[in-house]
Order: sequence, then C-alpha cells, then structure tokens
Amino acid sequence: MKKVFLFSVLTVLIIPTLVIAATKIDLKLVNRFKGQILLQVQQHGESWYLNPDDGKRYYMKDGATAYEMMRKFGKGMADADLEKIPVGNLEDISTILKTTDKTQDTSSNNNSNSQGEVTYEKRIGDKIEFAILNLTVNSVSESSSITGSLGTQFANPGAKFAIVNVTVTNSTNAVINFPYDGFLLVDNKQRQYPTYGNSIGYINNYLIGRSMSPSINENGVLIYELPNDATSYSFLIGKGGTNIYYKIVLK
Repeated sequence: MKKVFLFSVLTVLIIPTLVIAATKIDLKLVNRFKGQILLQVQQHGESWYLNPDDGKRYYMKDGATAYEMMRKFGKGMADADLEKIPVGNLEDISTILKTTDKTQDTSSNNNSNSQGEVTYEKRIGDKIEFAILNLTVNSVSESSSITGSLGTQFANPGAKFAIVNVTVTNSTNAVINFPYDGFLLVDNKQRQYPTYGNSIGYINNYLIGRSMSPSINENGVLIYELPNDATSYSFLIGKGGTNIYYKIVLK
C-alpha cells in the first residue's frame, strides 16, 4: 500500500480572518480551503497547509518540514485504487537555460546546433503552442517601481523592472497552474533572471501560480528585475519532450 499526499492547488490568500487570531475563526473559510496550501501574502510569503482532518493550519517553514507533513498527513491507498486515478501531465514548461550554442543571435528564424537542438526565433505577438498551454507575449514595458494592493515596490538602485504582458491558454482538459518559477529571462550579456520574487500584492494581474481552466484565455503579467545595462533581453523556452526551443525576443 502506498501513502499518497492528496491536496489541492496552492491558493493565494489576502484574507485576514484566517491569519489573525484564534478567537476569530471563520469556519466557512476553513471549510472552503481545507486540504489546500495557503500562501500568506501579507507577511513574507509563508506557506501553510490546512489539514482537512482537524481544520488547523500547519506552517511549512522549509522543504524538510513540508516532506514530513506529507508523511504525517498522507492518506494510505492500495496500488489497485491508485491506478484508478489519472496521472497529471507534469511536463516542465519552465525556461530551459541557454547554452553557448543557443545564446548566439541569428539572422534567420531558426537555428540548429551539433546536438540536433533547434531554436526558433519568435517576436512579440507570435503565438507559441506547447504541450499543455499556448503562449503569446503581448507587450513589454519597463519601470522603476510596481504598484498593487499592498503598496509600491521599488527596484534596487541601478536596476529596473521589466513587465511582460502575456496571454496564455490551458490546452489540456484539466485545471492547471501557471508554473511558479515562470520563465527565465536572458539579457544581452547572457545573464539569466527568474521572475521577481516579491511581486504578489505589488502588481495587479500577476500570472504566477494562477489556476487556469481549459480552453480559456488568461491575460496576466510576469515581472523581472534587471540591471539598467540590460539593453535587450529574451525568453528561451524549451518544448518538453523535444529538442525544440523558442527564443522570444522581448526587447
């Protein structure tokens, strides 16, 4: 018999009644989010698991704690029963890091290297179809600050924010979440940048972690903090299970 940790997708909450005092328990709210991982965005992004058995939240302070919680709260299930549950498609749609062969600009729309890897160059407005979602970059803007429901966040000295507006469509038949690590961005000096880690609550229409229903277009933004000397930059995204890469020129 295998022990399986069954929980629903991570939910971003800006709901004070669940995270303030024990004397203000909202049972309707507790029942609504039982079995989910909650991100406490009004603090420092702490994660909590709301145990459906006792209705209490447990702090996931690090990876080791999260693993121990899986062992503690996991439900026993026989192999025969587990086989009756469909397996999700966990294809990695995050950015594949550039190698030296891929980071060279080319004048053509595609380029191949000695390993048989092919890179297709795309532009803003081009639609790209991956295994589990379709992606179109609509626009890119730069700013020294971002503002959302929690206030304003300023870029570090000598840095700027790149705000990438995209439209994505879940092309599967099930609900998926936009990947939490987003896409890496690579600048003109081949430096690589992840999505900005303090975006939640400081930018409206943030896309990271959003739950996406099948066949519905979702518009949102991705935020990156870059040095001011990053004069041009691109996404480089690998299509899972293939040797195909897409370089999306952003600036």
